Amino acid sequence: MFQNKQTVKIVFALAIALACLSVLAQFNQAPSSLSYIVKGTNTDTITELTLAAGGEITHTLPIINAIGAKLTEQQKQTLLRYPQVIAIYADRTINNAGKEEERGDRAGR
Repeated sequence: MFQNKQTVKIVFALAIALACLSVLAQFNQAPSSLSYIVKGTNTDTITELTLAAGGEITHTLPIINAIGAKLTEQQKQTLLRYPQVIAIYADRTINNAGKEEERGDRAGR
């Protein structure tokens, strides 16, 4: 496959360099964000605070004075310092424990 040892050395060095660059790229990525529900004194205020902190608004929940947002850990900690922010909850799917799951075809029963 390779004509001489010099070519093998060059290919090996390039492979090592690419592996190192791959590892370095992982460390230089922007911090990951997670979905949260941010509850506050009113929706407009927490929307402004979240945007100022660099968060991304995903939806508003005005009935409960809350918003959905994508936040990094640092953005979350920044928001928690404001007295207008009452709480920040992880936004996740919940299931009703009393609801029976539909299974198969129930026709004729």
